[in-house]
Amino acid sequence: MPGIVSALVYAPIITWCCWRQPELGPRITGYAWSQRYQSPPGTDEGALGASALFAFALRNSIKRAELRHCLLASAKVTVMIFTVIWGC
Repeated sequence: MPGIVSALVYAPIITWCCWRQPELGPRITGYAWSQRYQSPPGTDEGALGASALFAFALRNSIKRAELRHCLLASAKVTVMIFTVIWGC
């Protein structure tokens, strides 16, 4: 959940900043697409693990109330992280 919220918040900001000042985000050259995906960073592996756990929970008939509780707890942690980062 924190990764999704981060992506939804940061992607438009980064896109806008790079659109306004192209030198902030120069094009990547010298790498083929296959080389870019050879070594995924830890966040990709974490997302894969979270997705697998979610699929496992659905397969084992997680109750709707339990799923809601887990998602709300995750959202609370996300808000706490952003509060610390942004200093609100």
